[in-house]
Amino acid sequence: MKQGELIAWFNVYHDDNPDQYEFFCKLASQMAEKRDHYGARSIIEVMRWYTSLDAGEPYKIANDVPAFYARKWTMANQQHKGFFRMKWTKHIDYMISRERFNDIYGQSSEAPKQV
Repeated sequence: MKQGELIAWFNVYHDDNPDQYEFFCKLASQMAEKRDHYGARSIIEVMRWYTSLDAGEPYKIANDVPAFYARKWTMANQQHKGFFRMKWTKHIDYMISRERFNDIYGQSSEAPKQV
């Protein structure tokens, strides 16, 4: 996928599914009050769980969505910068430097070291 295509896809997806992001924000904010770090994918799975119980059918959420939601939520909730652990990716973050990425998201732009 070319640079920018994934972002364009997400913008359309987000516009078509605003309720998903609202639910993500609610759950992320609740968890941020209890913990210092959490996974965006875990929140997506909780969303699927609740919608399965309530509606009998889970949200159809693309696998690329958690990375975007984590970035979008962090930008709107700077008091919780670093809550989601993210890494710089060329398909999403190509318009900012790795150093600026760290400033914005409170992350190391380096890949985690294997133990």
